Amino acid sequence: TDNSGVQVIASALASNSTLHYLNLWGNHISEEGGGDFAVAMVNNATLTFLDLGNNSLTVPQQRAINEILSTTRQRLDSESRQDNMERKCMLLEDEAQQASRRKAREEQRERDDIEQRRQKREAERLEQWRTEEFEKQ
Repeated sequence: TDNSGVQVIASALASNSTLHYLNLWGNHISEEGGGDFAVAMVNNATLTFLDLGNNSLTVPQQRAINEILSTTRQRLDSESRQDNMERKCMLLEDEAQQASRRKAREEQRERDDIEQRRQKREAERLEQWRTEEFEKQ
């Protein structure tokens, strides 16, 4: 049986970084081809589904490939959960920073209001003093 096509696909899977699903059901893949896939899957970091049913793989080959796929799924799920947690932490940090900036703006507005009231009172006192001084003359 010519196994060259299987070797090319298996070799591509070893360096694949984008493919997640591959269905090769009933493609006349031999036991030797099953071995090529089993070896290639050790180096694959993204494939989570590989259907090699209705081919001539041995049960140990199928188990080895399924175990690798399962490990990859678990690792990707774990990475996804970690990414989600990191995104949530970043969002919480952003929200805290925004709240802090809002509070700082509110405090600055309050200080500005206090300063305006102080300046108004000072202007009123000055005006009152001027009026009193004018009346004395």
